[in-house]
Amino acid sequence: LHAKRQLFGKHPGGNSRLESVEELSAITIDDLYNYLASRFDRTLVNLGATVKAYDDADRENCRNIFEELSAQIPWSNTALLIPQPITDAELQAQKREEPLYIHCPREQSTVVCAVAGCLANSQDYYSLLIMDAALNGLASNLFKEVREKRSLAYSTGVVVSCGLVQGITALHAGVKPENAPQTLECLQAEIRRLITEGLSAEEFASAKLAALTSLARQLESVDAQLMHAQLALFYKENPSQSLLCAEELAQVTLTECNTVLKKIFTSSPVTQVVAGNEQYENKEV
Repeated sequence: LHAKRQLFGKHPGGNSRLESVEELSAITIDDLYNYLASRFDRTLVNLGATVKAYDDADRENCRNIFEELSAQIPWSNTALLIPQPITDAELQAQKREEPLYIHCPREQSTVVCAVAGCLANSQDYYSLLIMDAALNGLASNLFKEVREKRSLAYSTGVVVSCGLVQGITALHAGVKPENAPQTLECLQAEIRRLITEGLSAEEFASAKLAALTSLARQLESVDAQLMHAQLALFYKENPSQSLLCAEELAQVTLTECNTVLKKIFTSSPVTQVVAGNEQYENKEV
């Protein structure tokens, strides 16, 4: 949450489900009604349900119910704008050189280095999925450098968060509070490696296979297939084409993947966040 807000500010990419109690308490019933009313854009809302396979009568009955329901919905007269990527000017306005320190009453600290990611319907997303598989796990270069060689962290990994709005790509580690500064340097070094060298051929091959396996398992779920189709409909794309994402991922080459990673990690300021204990009482909150 703090990393996203450091990057995006008031841009929709900075929103999160992890709001504070104070922020949630400030929402009134009128705020909720006004928000919901603004979402009822007839061109972007899709009503759907799961019906019996190959049952034309059930399908027709469901369609009639949705048509009746649609006629009763108070559709908004104002078109809902599809979220756009954050501009360079907005990103630079959020830029800060020093880490943001967050007080947390716990022994272990979490350090994060994050950059702006992409939208989930972007072709770049497939390269980020491969990077996600490459940087997560005990065999990753990140884990070997931070945990095995330098013994700085309990855990390391990367989070790729993309959806209807632009997300983030964040490297993270769980550390002792006193190891936070050195670990941040290691995360920054890994980002520089991805920019200058990219994934190695061996890393890429293994990660791509893992990403394909994960995606194939995901697409075994009807809910996942619906999610992909709905995302495509939201962006006014072919929903059938969205189900070919495994084929799209399979076509990504090492050169293409590393080109995308370089673009992602150089197109945004790197925000740093440390969630730690009172050792940081003299740092900025």
